[in-house]
Amino acid sequence: MKIILLQNVSDTMIQLYTDEESNIVYTSWVLKLNKDTRQRKNKSGEIKTYNSYFTSFPQELYDFFNINDETLYLVKDYNIKSDVIITDTEPTLPVNYVPVKLITRRKNQNRKNRIPTTSFILSKKIFKNLETCNKVRFTLYPNSKERYRNKLGKITIEII
Repeated sequence: MKIILLQNVSDTMIQLYTDEESNIVYTSWVLKLNKDTRQRKNKSGEIKTYNSYFTSFPQELYDFFNINDETLYLVKDYNIKSDVIITDTEPTLPVNYVPVKLITRRKNQNRKNRIPTTSFILSKKIFKNLETCNKVRFTLYPNSKERYRNKLGKITIEII
């Protein structure tokens, strides 16, 4: 594999991986994993601390998906290398999946035809090691067929 650093902007890093045997270029986005801590008082008067983890959604992938109602699905299929796949189609197969909502942070109103800057919350049901990691990697496999959308181009997400 040959690695080419394409862009490094703030906390986003885009890399191209070239597999020289099959002449396929894989694209990878490495983004920061953010933590949101909130304290709430329950009915008995105790103050509980709740942590949620979120990351940005790469703007380059916004056009790749057909996003309806700002919803994507994180699918964990243990039969296929235990990857977590991002898809825009709700799975009907018996797999573990979690719907996630894209949260708009900036609408880019002053710039026409721009994709909004969005983020989404990562589920603790799918990712077990959120407390110990600090980056998220999205990887586009252009030669793989995603079986939920029935289209070429599979995108996986992993915590690093």
